[in-house]
Amino acid sequence: MIKSGSRATYTDAELMAGIQSQDRAVLRHIYRQHYPLLRAWITRNQGDAEAARDIFQETMMVMFEKAHSPDFQLSHTFQSYLMGVGKNLWLMQLRRRRQTGTVPVDLPGPDLGATIAQDLQQHDRYTLYRAHFARLGDTCQQVLRWFLDGVSLREIGQRLNTTEAYAKKRKFLCQKQLIESIEADPRYRELTE
Repeated sequence: MIKSGSRATYTDAELMAGIQSQDRAVLRHIYRQHYPLLRAWITRNQGDAEAARDIFQETMMVMFEKAHSPDFQLSHTFQSYLMGVGKNLWLMQLRRRRQTGTVPVDLPGPDLGATIAQDLQQHDRYTLYRAHFARLGDTCQQVLRWFLDGVSLREIGQRLNTTEAYAKKRKFLCQKQLIESIEADPRYRELTE
């Protein structure tokens, strides 16, 4: 972090690390420096201040997920990536509302656009998964969490005061219930088309 006058400036790596650790100073800096740019772009392109706030929040959620992804590497500037995510989210929202009109296409270069589109699709899938996972019963959620954490079926059976065979069957039924619930959601069809 470099202080120029009374304002701090951060490197792109420091900004991503600050998002990951939820550093309040970094988050305030991002909001002060980058939100006005995204708000101006959205309000010029069929949006209002409220829509800009919502899109910025969603953009920050995507950035938070990316900051926690072990294989993510910021290959463009922080500002380019953040603006690209925000613009793509806004364009997706416009398409959903069928307010096509004159939708701008001044997104960053093709490499960044493809990366962002992929990241947003991953974000949407994860959001869908979380929503349906939360609808499972407590026991199913716990069994699947244990399994994803690498707990053996034998250990899961012991934790449930039952047999390994029952734990295996329970895990299978919980997975099946989760998959069927997700596949029945209309948003799933949108994400797989």
